Amino acid sequence: MSDYKRLSIEELRSFPGFENYTDEMAKETIVSLESLSILFYELHQKSSLERESGYERTEKNRD
Repeated sequence: MSDYKRLSIEELRSFPGFENYTDEMAKETIVSLESLSILFYELHQKSSLERESGYERTEKNRD
């Protein structure tokens, strides 16, 4: 996950509702969005592994 590009303040301000954010507000929002994105990514990875693991157990039980 080291090849990601952090959202810039200008990019954030291009979205509706963020146009008038101060630099400080934008920085805090970007950090929050980044943390949330990492959390969702890790949850997705865990869920995918559990599904694969469950699929393998199901296939073994059929033998």
